Amino acid sequence: CLSDWSSDVCSSDLKTLLKPVKRFLRDQGCVFLRPELRFFDRGIDLYALAHEPDHSYAIELKVVDWQKALRQAAIYQLCADFCYVAMPIEHTTRVNLDNFRHAGVGLLGVYLGGNFVTEVLAPKASAVKNQFYSRSIQQSFESLGRRKVNAIRSS
Repeated sequence: CLSDWSSDVCSSDLKTLLKPVKRFLRDQGCVFLRPELRFFDRGIDLYALAHEPDHSYAIELKVVDWQKALRQAAIYQLCADFCYVAMPIEHTTRVNLDNFRHAGVGLLGVYLGGNFVTEVLAPKASAVKNQFYSRSIQQSFESLGRRKVNAIRSS
């Protein structure tokens, strides 16, 4: 997560992934985006809501450790319709796409120099999404208040 990096990964590397991934989510119709959303003892790096169609997205940002990212993103299927791992495009060639397909998790490759994202693998719609978890997360968005939500929308 953005606030809990291992010592070998620089925080600026993960922050660099965030901006193009936000743009990708807005292109998917997301209007509310929230970084660092708490989900039990974990932090979802980026959670987003789209209203048309009504979908939720959870994104795990990782620089290199795709196995850990895949485990985390698979857990987030409990609270999101679609889950992705986002990492620099040059690291996506080392990923076992069969593991991602089996888990139903998508993969985003981020071109850091060009500041854009390509969908390497589309996610499957979550088959384990729990309404209790997703409702509580949507309520956390509503509790942000109008001013804070507008600030998130414009960032």
